[in-house]
Amino acid sequence: MTAKLKRTLILLYIRQISAGLLIYQPIFFIFLKSKGISASEFSLLLIAYNIGTLGLVIPAGRFADKIGKKWALFAANIIYTIGTLLIATGDSLPVFIVAEVLYSLAIALDMSTHSAFLFEFLRAQGKENEYYRYDALGMFMALVIGAIGTLCGGYLAETSLDLPIYITAICTAVGIPCAFFLDEPVFTQSESASKKKPSKTPVLDVARTIISTPGLRWAIGLTVIWFWSRQFINLYLPGPYFNFLTFEPKSFGMLAAILTLSAGFIAFFSRKLIQKPDLRAVAMIGLFLIPAGFFIMGMIPNRNGLAGFFLFSIPIGLCTAVTNTLLNRQFTDHANRTTFLSMVALAYLKTPGS
Repeated sequence: MTAKLKRTLILLYIRQISAGLLIYQPIFFIFLKSKGISASEFSLLLIAYNIGTLGLVIPAGRFADKIGKKWALFAANIIYTIGTLLIATGDSLPVFIVAEVLYSLAIALDMSTHSAFLFEFLRAQGKENEYYRYDALGMFMALVIGAIGTLCGGYLAETSLDLPIYITAICTAVGIPCAFFLDEPVFTQSESASKKKPSKTPVLDVARTIISTPGLRWAIGLTVIWFWSRQFINLYLPGPYFNFLTFEPKSFGMLAAILTLSAGFIAFFSRKLIQKPDLRAVAMIGLFLIPAGFFIMGMIPNRNGLAGFFLFSIPIGLCTAVTNTLLNRQFTDHANRTTFLSMVALAYLKTPGS
């Protein structure tokens, strides 16, 4: 591993971890209730988040491709931090709505840009075939540290519901300088000279590519199904399901931490197990285990049903790296990679997620 590759990966991983370290997530439902937010008002927050993300995801992808992926990541962490501080200090519905819209902008800037940056950087280093290895490693670290964070968040909430929010703001701020010091991928002179003239209709060009490429359509369909399921798990289960089982806030954090930690180890060990270029068999395993988990939870309406909940650790550990690998391998228009990934994200963001 070269010094440049090592430096870039360290900065990229730290930024990835800081952006996803929402340690207040397991107690967010309780936190909003403590601020006087009703169930109907909570629905308004979800609507604000959804509309914001759906409207901003493709413009955010174009921003990353045109201005620079590092600057999109840099802006994402700044906005994450501001949005989290608004949540921590807010005490009314309008403030929380503004915070959710800011979160939707940050997520729109972050979700596709990280994958595109990593793939293009590895391609510039001649290591694009090792994308799954490095993406899964980043996912492993993010999930393991996220598990520790959610566990701590649940216990901290026993002291103060505000404390996990402020700590989350500090964590997201750590990623700001990391993104700033990233270097955009640099390609050889011959490749740079052979680049096509920028298109005036990049979104339409990407849409035509999707329509005409069967492998892309298959990868997109899998991604949509997988992430719809994951978003449902992330958003609905920690609140209504855990409340139904009458858990304390610290138990919320512990259960979320166990799930996240298990998923992290699945991601880590999959780096060694998954060496084949064809990932369809792995994808089918995830598609089977998701409904199996919901079936167990539905058939056993008590704490024993948590066996189905923990079964989700396998598809969660695999889904991001597998779907990112499938999508990036199939798409070859490097200048519009983030735009393409943003258009795919638009398809699965119709269900609110984390």
